[in-house]
Amino acid sequence: MHPTIIRGYLKHRILVQGQGGREVSPRCGTSRCCMSRLWVATGGASEANACRGKYIEYFEDSANASLRAETEQPNAEIGSKDIFETASKFLRLLALVILLAGMATGELAAGAKEDRQRLREQITNHATLHIDFWGMDWAGRSLTERIHPAPKKVIDKIRLENRLYGFKERPEPVAPPPEVAIALDTILMNLPVTIQNILNDRLIGLLTVNNLGGTGYSEVVYDAQKRERYGIIILDAAVLVQKRANEWASWKTNSMFRSRPGRSVKVRAILEEDHHNTIVNSIRFILLHEIGHILGMATSVHPSWLVWQAGRRVDVASGFSHLSWKNGAGKTIVSRFDDRFPERTAIKAYAFDKAQLTVAQIPIVYTILAKHTNFHTLYACESPWEDWAESFATYYHVVIDQRPWQVVIEAAGRPDQVIESCWGMTRCREKEAYLQNWFKNPVRPAE
Repeated sequence: MHPTIIRGYLKHRILVQGQGGREVSPRCGTSRCCMSRLWVATGGASEANACRGKYIEYFEDSANASLRAETEQPNAEIGSKDIFETASKFLRLLALVILLAGMATGELAAGAKEDRQRLREQITNHATLHIDFWGMDWAGRSLTERIHPAPKKVIDKIRLENRLYGFKERPEPVAPPPEVAIALDTILMNLPVTIQNILNDRLIGLLTVNNLGGTGYSEVVYDAQKRERYGIIILDAAVLVQKRANEWASWKTNSMFRSRPGRSVKVRAILEEDHHNTIVNSIRFILLHEIGHILGMATSVHPSWLVWQAGRRVDVASGFSHLSWKNGAGKTIVSRFDDRFPERTAIKAYAFDKAQLTVAQIPIVYTILAKHTNFHTLYACESPWEDWAESFATYYHVVIDQRPWQVVIEAAGRPDQVIESCWGMTRCREKEAYLQNWFKNPVRPAE
């Protein structure tokens, strides 16, 4: 077997599946690594590059020795016995390569599992998830005064999460852009006082970073009795100021579909009239969605997403969730429309070139959404929790604040297909009634 064949095989074989579905080459970093030339026991999925080199060196040495033995007798006659012995050596060496490469990847996979488990434990038990870390001084400040750079401990936790999920970004605290406070003020202008009071009691802060690995997210903070009572919102300041409202909404929606050669189909989303299509109004809608998550947790319109993420079953047979969702086998949750909308399970925001859906499917996906479901947006189709946050944000945006919402599907050679907001339409009547009652009395949501 030629050394280049061995080298090529090993370089492709001794890899581990990294976080976020990426393949990453391992590197060595523990005293257990490379204990012998033929064996490796690493401390994790990312600790064996040096060991891989040792594998390759060993097999190159073996192969080169075989080649030298062959070239020392160039004129020797080769009989059937010689051919059989050569083939036998080749097969034995190939079997050994496969066996040891399998051992290496098995060890690396085991190490990766251990690393992920350690990261999960560090994240689950992190101090920032408990009110003791935050204290209660924040409760005496206005909501706009709670916008500030993320504390170091929060940065540490995000870095752990990025390692766990395979994001390369390393966040840093950063001063919030002034547009965040302006956007929050525009929301509070028309938000009912009862809902503002809930935010005053439950929202610890809006924390800004750079290099988050996303636009933003909401997180639960436990009270002293370990109840899910408070929350924080974390935002990437640099991402927030990159796109105006309509451009951001279009970018997010198109991220759910993979481009396809020869297919010129795209979505143009409209959140604002041209003269209001600003960075502030882009941030405003992002904040509405994240505030929706905090309010959903605070008023129990849906079950706990933390319990579900921990692998336990949650009941979606009541509250807002039951209008679109039902329990499946085990801990699974399925929508009430999956028989007519099988594409729903493939919807994933921010997937881009890894999206399961292609741009060719945009027209049919939106047709089914509008004709056979009560989801307001595609993003709402992902889970009961995104369903609530999207419904809250769009209801406030369209019904209370009287702003536009529209999706225009543009395909070369075809008339534009326009999807309007479902508020005011029969298909979303039950959800609209629920939200009307909730905005009047959010503490005891309608059943």
